[in-house]
Amino acid sequence: MNALVAKATYKQLPITLQTQVVNNTLFILQQNGRYSSDRVLEHLNQMDEKTKYGFFALSMLELGIEPISQKWQWQIVSNPFVALIGAEREIMMARLGLKREGIEVNFSE
Repeated sequence: MNALVAKATYKQLPITLQTQVVNNTLFILQQNGRYSSDRVLEHLNQMDEKTKYGFFALSMLELGIEPISQKWQWQIVSNPFVALIGAEREIMMARLGLKREGIEVNFSE
């Protein structure tokens, strides 16, 4: 749900806030020492959508950006890299829940 709500929320943000989300996500990725500063954007751009928006959710939480869905609050996920592995059923259920709220969102892969 976090990643789907993050995608829907991110898409409706003004460009200035989208830029803040991306920059804060890059900072998050650099903090844990996993990525060097000169390659972190490259790695973000290579992530699958689920992982990328999982990190965007953490970034929006840190920035105080409210989710587009009034029924959802950001969840702290300790490792977005593995949070959605094998979660196809959960993603489908989350999509249906959001659709009932009039929010159409899906991952491209």
